[in-house]
Amino acid sequence: MLLKVIHTLDCGSCPVSSAAFSSDGTLFALASDNGTIRLWHANGTLQHTLDGHHKPVNCVTFSPNGKLLMSASDDDGTLRLWDVNDGTVQMELTGYSNPIAFSPDGTAQASRLANGNVELWGAVSKTLKRDKPLAFEPRSKGYHRVLDGFPEITALAFSPNGSLLACGCDNGMLKLWEMSSEYADDHPGHEDSVIALAFSQDGEMMASASYDGTIRLRDMRQACDMFQLKRSSDAVHCLEFSQDGKLLASASFDKQIRLWDMAQGELLDEIKAAGTISALSFSPCFIRVSVFNDQTQGPYSINICEITI
Repeated sequence: MLLKVIHTLDCGSCPVSSAAFSSDGTLFALASDNGTIRLWHANGTLQHTLDGHHKPVNCVTFSPNGKLLMSASDDDGTLRLWDVNDGTVQMELTGYSNPIAFSPDGTAQASRLANGNVELWGAVSKTLKRDKPLAFEPRSKGYHRVLDGFPEITALAFSPNGSLLACGCDNGMLKLWEMSSEYADDHPGHEDSVIALAFSQDGEMMASASYDGTIRLRDMRQACDMFQLKRSSDAVHCLEFSQDGKLLASASFDKQIRLWDMAQGELLDEIKAAGTISALSFSPCFIRVSVFNDQTQGPYSINICEITI
């Protein structure tokens, strides 16, 4: 398999701090150390430049329908919700930190508070009376819950049906929180901090990746571990399942993209990138990859690449 560059995007004069594809792969968000976020179409055209954060944006993520973008920054723990269509800020909160996550239907969000707890909050746009209703109004109306008693949370992901919130911790443990109850189930995880979590689209598998260079696969139906994947001595920081759940793509800080067979837990292929991999996105025919062009000084750029599968 080959990594083919399809677009090179201008990142400006500041290094890139985080990036994400929308779930359908049609949009790409690129955040910089100066707090600027750029939204790009899949055809390589710039849609919006979002200004508001003043320090590095350490996480960006799209809502499942691609209409909202959530960002978290180092500027007093600021979290913002952006309207992707017009580039306006829908909401701003302080006291939050990376990681952040949307529920599968987009009606609830999870984010880590500065004290290490996890806050859940939900959509109430139908209850608001405004000329242009905001998408969300946390704390005062709608769904709201604080999940406490956690070690420091380093990764968050909702299951596809929204019934579970998976939390990866800095001590390598995995916590599964049942959304309909107060029950949290602890699972032995990794030897180092969990960086990334991903569910297969049918919800039957969950993958976790860590600074220890391993990927763990868990059978959610049988509530047991399937197998552990290890090929890299560097941290694995990106995970993405194919739509049918038969493949798992991973990226690590050794600049390798690895494709895994989920039936046997075997490595199918390794593809070397020219720079640091920041995001992965599966389509039926290819994997879309964003790769930083490693530079010591600006102007900076990032390549959007495709791997045909």
